Amino acid sequence: MRENGLVSKIRKLAARIAVVEVFKPDSDWLTTYHFLRKGNCWFFHEYQDHSL
Repeated sequence: MRENGLVSKIRKLAARIAVVEVFKPDSDWLTTYHFLRKGNCWFFHEYQDHSL
């Protein structure tokens, strides 16, 4: 990520849900990754591309 100038931020963190935002500052590149927790494991659930 660093090599490509990308930044990540945790937008939501709850007992069973996590949303991580990955973006490139000063650009329109933005994606979000949604995870669900089942038991003690996090599972990838959804990918959204918000880029223009």
